[in-house]
Amino acid sequence: MLITEDLLIGYGRKNTEYAPLLPPINLHIAQGTICGLIGANGTGKTTLLRTIAGYLKPLGGIIKLGDKQLNNLIPSERAKNISVVLTDRIEDPFLKVRDVVVMGRHPYTGFLGKLRQADEPIIDESIHQTGISHLQHKRMAEISDGERQKVMIAKALAQDTPLILLDEPAAYLDYPSRMELMKLLQKLSRKHGKTILISSHDLEILVRKADYLWLLGSGRAAVEGMPEHLILNGSVSSYFGSESLFFESLTGQASFSDQADAVYVSADKYSALWIRNALVRKGFRLSDHSTSLIHVEYQNNTYVIKNEQHTVHQTDSLSGMLDALSGIIH
Repeated sequence: MLITEDLLIGYGRKNTEYAPLLPPINLHIAQGTICGLIGANGTGKTTLLRTIAGYLKPLGGIIKLGDKQLNNLIPSERAKNISVVLTDRIEDPFLKVRDVVVMGRHPYTGFLGKLRQADEPIIDESIHQTGISHLQHKRMAEISDGERQKVMIAKALAQDTPLILLDEPAAYLDYPSRMELMKLLQKLSRKHGKTILISSHDLEILVRKADYLWLLGSGRAAVEGMPEHLILNGSVSSYFGSESLFFESLTGQASFSDQADAVYVSADKYSALWIRNALVRKGFRLSDHSTSLIHVEYQNNTYVIKNEQHTVHQTDSLSGMLDALSGIIH
């Protein structure tokens, strides 16, 4: 388990005191789970990740991994406990995929930096687990962004650490590749007991795929919990919302809206899902209360808009319903 106790993070210079970016951070991640680290720009996500990784010294407090206090570990021991996957690209045009994965064994190679016979099976298994066996003899310059990310995760696996930190791992990936990446990380956490902390701006994917979330807000105490719990108790909306940006708990989407009135949808489960999706995409707010002033009812291929229970528009077209609703609410 990863635990922070009264951790203070920030940047400091010699003989100069800097105020920490956040109040004392008291968070944890259970072993074998995926935790999403999320927050708006400037809230300290990267600083927290770099502090846990050991790239920055904490301004106060401690970080524990199991019974080890990470602050006190020498670099070689830290490298055996934490592996880090960054978005930095490897620019060497001649470096091959297997060469990169081999780098993960560096903490174990000793003074001469030579691989042992026992290292080879670990490298092979890391390549197999990430599904890149067919790429291992290709140059890094010849593979796609999604494949590069798998290579870097294979390197982290070869490093054989209980904790893996990833900073914006899906930054250059298309949607199918992001989902593949999350599937791989779930496999590593559930089947191999790896504890994984992901810093990302992709709120919607982490809400659906992470086991746990850490929420950071500027100048606010960090909060933690299951994604569903943090949505239901309003924390996600509170930490990410603004006058126009809101997190729609009924669809799991973030959207912009300048409307005060919210729309209640009455339909069968499947139809309601996609009607709500269309409403959020068009900037409407949703209500989960039937007492809402604006209702959209869908039945027998007909959309009925009601205002205080009185029918104000009826159409058999989804686009027609959206247009009519715009005229009613705006």
